[in-house]
Amino acid sequence: IAFNPANNTVLVADENDDAVRVISLFSRTTVATITLPEDSAARAIAVNASGTMAAVVLSAKNSVALIDLAQNKATA
Repeated sequence: IAFNPANNTVLVADENDDAVRVISLFSRTTVATITLPEDSAARAIAVNASGTMAAVVLSAKNSVALIDLAQNKATA
């Protein structure tokens, strides 16, 4: 779980669904679901200080996914 102070959301890595869910702290609803590579087993997640990018550890792939939080899309 990572907090994004830029828009008061939390990002939750969903290991079973290979996704990151963006949850609004105001409405307490999922505002976006970001798909990650299949069978990647997303674990740890971090958001940069400006709230524009996130990094997610993909433990089954031995790699990291970078997410553009303005577009709610994995970019690398």
